[in-house]
Amino acid sequence: MWLSSAVSAPIVGHFLDVRGARTKVMIFASILCTVSISMFIFVYPLIPSVLLGIAYASGLGSTFPSITYVVPKEKLGKANGVVISLYNAGCSAFPYMVAAIKVTYGSYDYATLLLSLTSMIAIYFAWKSHK
Repeated sequence: MWLSSAVSAPIVGHFLDVRGARTKVMIFASILCTVSISMFIFVYPLIPSVLLGIAYASGLGSTFPSITYVVPKEKLGKANGVVISLYNAGCSAFPYMVAAIKVTYGSYDYATLLLSLTSMIAIYFAWKSHK
């Protein structure tokens, strides 16, 4: 996942610099994340891992630069701090949630469902902001 993210991040960044369309890329990243997480149950993990890396690079590459377009310049530092804090909180909380689900149910199926549902919520909000 990290290798595909590292390879695709400059490509996504160049695309966003040339074409813009940050909201469409956010929607694409959310859909790709949902599909790749769901694929972990059915196929060899390499394929969904590569797709998840591309989704990760697309999502972060379109989200963080968008802050400068939404927030006034004098509040930009606080806004970036809040967004990065929330991102880190999510990165800290989700492994514990997945572990709790695995221990409770003995399988990663429900954890996959949780992650897919989270991605679908992201699709909804990205789609809603696109209109």
